[in-house]
Amino acid sequence: MKVKTLVAHMNGYGEKFEKAVGDEYDMPAEHAGPLIEAGLAERVEADQASAATGKGRGAKG
Repeated sequence: MKVKTLVAHMNGYGEKFEKAVGDEYDMPAEHAGPLIEAGLAERVEADQASAATGKGRGAKG
């Protein structure tokens, strides 16, 4: 599951151990749940992930 950091924290998932606000990274859903419940991260939906990587339909939709 892809998550986005809401509050700076640390864990071993993603490219770097220390997560800054706004960082997005993948982690197993069973480990993401507690972070989301604690308000440290939010789930990145598939549409948001596509927009963030520039893989959308563009201006013509």
